Amino acid sequence: MTKWLLLSVFLITTHISSATIVGGEYFFNTDPGVGNGTQITILTPVNDADLDLNISIPESLPLGVNYLYIRFLDDNGQWSHTTRRPFYKEEEPINSVKLMALEYFIDEAVAPGNGTPLAVDAGASSSEVQFNMQLSGLSAGAHYLYVRAQNQDGEWGIATKRVFFVEEELAKPISELEYYYFNDQFTSGKYVVNLNTPGTELMETFEGNTAELVKNETYTLNVVAIDVDGVRSSVASHSFVFDNATSAYPHLSSKAIVIAPNPVVNEICLNADAEYLLNHSYQIVSSNGAVVKKGLLSSDKIAVAELGTGTYILIVSNKEGIIFSDFFIKK
Repeated sequence: MTKWLLLSVFLITTHISSATIVGGEYFFNTDPGVGNGTQITILTPVNDADLDLNISIPESLPLGVNYLYIRFLDDNGQWSHTTRRPFYKEEEPINSVKLMALEYFIDEAVAPGNGTPLAVDAGASSSEVQFNMQLSGLSAGAHYLYVRAQNQDGEWGIATKRVFFVEEELAKPISELEYYYFNDQFTSGKYVVNLNTPGTELMETFEGNTAELVKNETYTLNVVAIDVDGVRSSVASHSFVFDNATSAYPHLSSKAIVIAPNPVVNEICLNADAEYLLNHSYQIVSSNGAVVKKGLLSSDKIAVAELGTGTYILIVSNKEGIIFSDFFIKK
């Protein structure tokens, strides 16, 4: 809202010969007709009027040069000549606006005064406010924060908008692994590995139970990570030829791969050991089955800024076959 600097004091001098001044009137810019201006009350009639008048400038007047007109009435009912004084109306300085209240809301507009209130130094011309927003219930992705202020006249300003992002909740620590083997003629039982130190980024080495496997046969090992809340991950797969005929428990290594955060914006972050991923090949497949990007991994990140918004599948492979596949959403 625009505020104006009020014209506060005028010194008006007039002389009406052999008469007593009993009243007067003033107006701005356009003469409304004698007797139709804003009345000036003179409590003690005088012959000479040397008056100080405090006159408020109407908000309806335009910015820039304006004119104040004043005339006086004597006890014979005669009006004096009209005196004109120019003045300049300018915008009110910002520091004359006082901050009395502050509120915010997220995404959906609310009526002034119905947002979430913020503590401010009431009466200050400006205020630096730090606050914590309640984000529970907001979906992952982009949202809009609106903040607006109220001045000393009880008027609310226009809300200021800022964008912010809510990230996908971080994965809970993984507490156990579940795995099994299969090929075209065989599916093993399921085995569980309890982890001594649960963690969100896992590189676990364990002795796999291979008692059911046959030498020189090709198998696929499927591994699922289970977090402390019992939530299961997508399946990580690894194909191999079993060649250990003497030991029932050969050395097997499992590297858990997780896309986090998901949805992604400019790059896919694979929460796995970067050295382990080095030189693995990858493919990104669109929802209609087309391969839209492929290459060799040089780190635990894949740039995807050029991909359009939608759902894709990431497939990671080594020379023995697919070791990971999962959906991700590109924003």
